[in-house]
Amino acid sequence: MHQLLNDDQDWIRTMGPNTRAHRRELPRLMVQLSHFSDQLPRALFLLDVKKVGKTTDRGGGSADIYGATLNHQRVALKRLRCFMNTTPPERQKLSRDLSREALLWRHLRHPNVLQFLGVDNISFTGMPCMVLPWVERGNILQHIKGLRPHPSSMQLNIWLRDIAAGMTYLHTEAIIHGDLRCSNILVADNGLAQLTHFGLSVFADERSRSHHSLRGGAARWLAPEILDPSIFERQSSRPTYASDVYSFGCLCVEFTHASDRLTNLGTFRYSIWSSAVYGLHVQRCRMERQCQNTYGLGLMLAGVITAKIDHKWALFGRS
Repeated sequence: MHQLLNDDQDWIRTMGPNTRAHRRELPRLMVQLSHFSDQLPRALFLLDVKKVGKTTDRGGGSADIYGATLNHQRVALKRLRCFMNTTPPERQKLSRDLSREALLWRHLRHPNVLQFLGVDNISFTGMPCMVLPWVERGNILQHIKGLRPHPSSMQLNIWLRDIAAGMTYLHTEAIIHGDLRCSNILVADNGLAQLTHFGLSVFADERSRSHHSLRGGAARWLAPEILDPSIFERQSSRPTYASDVYSFGCLCVEFTHASDRLTNLGTFRYSIWSSAVYGLHVQRCRMERQCQNTYGLGLMLAGVITAKIDHKWALFGRS
């Protein structure tokens, strides 16, 4: 099993040009092998990473970002904060989750997906880090906030197109992101918007409930069937292609609210979700009578989101 885990690049090199389906199966197989062996392929570990400084440069909800260099190029070390102060069994589970994310991310190649470089297990003893390109501009909201003059509506549409292209690529690779929102979109040095953070991503046709079968991600970006599967006669909160598209719609609302300067982002946090998503629980019976299936309910919620986006673009155009 250990030999199989370390021969994945040999498998890729021996595959013919017409084996796209087999290439798509390789990450899934590698995740399974890693899970059962509690190991990662040797090729994933980078030995020339040098951490710069002792303090974090940036941080998110669950991770700290440290500056480092790799072959004289600046890179980022993403260290999961939950590794600290954990018991050995908890740390083993966290290591498995990190391994899963690393192996899933490793095989992704697209201009609108942040490249995964490898794993560093030297800089922090007992706490492996993911090594990623350093993105000076930060996430897309941070970047927009710092721009003077404010970006044009054309540029904003280009970024939304980038995000949609990245999501579409993931879906063609049978991968569901599971946590699409602006804080997980970075702006690269070349100006492209790139998807990042694949900790909640899943393989689309994976049947196992051992990984991420329960709801994860930020609630206000989640589709109603993920928030409350029982309404839709679903057995779990596992994300789907459709729920990714719904999250993308919510991201569009977040993006337009944050970028037009006319509305405080705090308003966005409650406007749609309190009336259309969380209100689902209060108005469940009435909505079920109006929408006898998930498709009808999806259309109704999509109408709410579309109206919000159109309204904000109109305001932005007048400003």
